Amino acid sequence: MTVVSIFLSTILFQGTKASDSRTVDVRPAGLSVSVPKAWGQNPTDSFLSASLKIPIADSKAMGKMDIGYVNDESKDADEFLAASKSILTAGGNTVERQWKVDIMTSPLALTRYSKAGQTTVRGVLFRPIKSKFMISISSPTDQFEKVEPYLLSTLESMKEVKVIQPKQPVIATEKRLKISREPYKVGPKLPVKQTMTVSGKEVVVRFPATCKVVKVEGSTITCSVIGLQSTISVQVLSTEGNPPSLIFQTRAAESSKLFAGAIQRIDHTSSNHADRQVRDFIWRTGTSEKLGTPLMSCNCVTTQALPMFLSSFYQSTGSFDFNKDRKILTNFFNAMSLTEK
Repeated sequence: MTVVSIFLSTILFQGTKASDSRTVDVRPAGLSVSVPKAWGQNPTDSFLSASLKIPIADSKAMGKMDIGYVNDESKDADEFLAASKSILTAGGNTVERQWKVDIMTSPLALTRYSKAGQTTVRGVLFRPIKSKFMISISSPTDQFEKVEPYLLSTLESMKEVKVIQPKQPVIATEKRLKISREPYKVGPKLPVKQTMTVSGKEVVVRFPATCKVVKVEGSTITCSVIGLQSTISVQVLSTEGNPPSLIFQTRAAESSKLFAGAIQRIDHTSSNHADRQVRDFIWRTGTSEKLGTPLMSCNCVTTQALPMFLSSFYQSTGSFDFNKDRKILTNFFNAMSLTEK
């Protein structure tokens, strides 16, 4: 943060009376912070305790602050920053800066990044606990200097509370269904294949006959599937520096921002005993925040014994049949496989 930002945040913090503030508890992380009561609230996704709308002076635009936690076993903040940079860059973001500050004798790992005219600063606090406190603040890039001071003033209000681990993530506006792991039988032969080199290793991604590879760019394959109106993005990643669980959680959280209002979410895991690859899915259906039309999305991560895995994404808006498209996608992802050449 700039000297001006720090100075402004101090003024903002001192100028907010206790009666004008409300407490946001992040019980799994054992911490709470105070925020102005005047800030409105957005719908929250898994692992978020609050998503807040920040008014911006002399602007119709709004800033946003998300407060919650991430489940991460890592104790190395530098390793986490490196993995976060890799994930964000792969997602088309520009990582502008990464740094650490001490908060309550623990390092807060911060990353500033931008994409499509939006700037975000995201911080994860590395206390010796699995559920790590997370805070992020974002706004249109040309207004970011006005909202950035609120990050520090919020952190200055941090207090310890009793740690309470939830049995399941708390979800405010999503209707969530969970399907337990189910075996997947041996599928048909896979005639469509794409060979590529990732992290110095040659790998082969195989697809069913219903698939057509449209484009290959870096480690990402874009393909079309018969019966679907949109394309599917399939990225091959090395587990080194890219924890599959972190990528899955981060990208699935990004997908939730495509929606406005209530979301129906379905978590689904399936395993194919023939290829010993496990597929984890998060399905969503609701309304597009950008277009105001029906929207569906699917995040899928395929993991296995190899030090490589697949991270896939699909979205469709307008006119679609969610149950039909979900069945097509499930069959496609369950059949798709990754092997070393």
